[in-house]
Amino acid sequence: MSAVGSILTKFVSLLFLMGSTMLLIFIVLSGSIEHSPVNEFYWLQADTSNITGAPALSRWTFWGLCGVSGNKNVNCSSLEPAYPLSPVDDFGTTEGFPSDFVNNRDTYYYLTRFSFCFFLIALVFIGVGLIFYVLSWCSYSFTKTVFVTIVIGTLLNMAASACQTAATVLAKNAFKDADVSVDIGVKLMAFSWTTVALNIMLFFITGASFIRKAYKAHKEFVELQNYKEQALSYEQQQQQLQFQQQQQQQDLEATGAGTAIDEPQPQESHQTGIKFFKIRRTQKSDEESI
Repeated sequence: MSAVGSILTKFVSLLFLMGSTMLLIFIVLSGSIEHSPVNEFYWLQADTSNITGAPALSRWTFWGLCGVSGNKNVNCSSLEPAYPLSPVDDFGTTEGFPSDFVNNRDTYYYLTRFSFCFFLIALVFIGVGLIFYVLSWCSYSFTKTVFVTIVIGTLLNMAASACQTAATVLAKNAFKDADVSVDIGVKLMAFSWTTVALNIMLFFITGASFIRKAYKAHKEFVELQNYKEQALSYEQQQQQLQFQQQQQQQDLEATGAGTAIDEPQPQESHQTGIKFFKIRRTQKSDEESI
């Protein structure tokens, strides 16, 4: 069951990472390609027929301003990095659109420019996280990298979506209050918040996996240390026991040597003197008998 759960977790995480990366790519491509389905993605569409030099309908995309034909993005010529959703800067005039864009120009300008940067960086981190997640199946060391990249990517994605949504809703309300036809790009907005949801779920999935693997690695490390300590203690006990045995052996050898030295030596026999005395006495008896 554990193996099945692990495989299922890997599959779901990979699916979420691929989905989040793909949606972020769609966001980043909007406005840069006039082909389906990318030419259907935009942040905001508004009637700009009253603005001098502007198309009848304008769409603000990730890379800039586009016209509209057949509900598709066309004539996306005004493209540049961090293109702001700010009619004052986009059309170079202060007439023909709601005054809120003039009075609060900095709000629209900086919110959309920051969201551009955040989306790009989030795509980089999530894309790198996808690559390292596949590599983490071969080596646990990549798990930490995956978790860090997903955390950073999630935070940046949330910030980008929040900034872009705030600017888009403010712009819609400003146009609507001035009785100008306006529409929010549902697809691109759905993409941005879907990526946020996927990345948040990935954060918890990869975080739980990282914590579980980290705990398992720590547990194995502690067990290994315990084994080392037990082995060292056993080795010390064996050395101490061997030393005691050697000491006892030396004591026994010293005791045996002392016993051999203290043993009394046999006394020299005096049989020769006794025999001489007996011989002399015998000779004397012989002389007397003669």
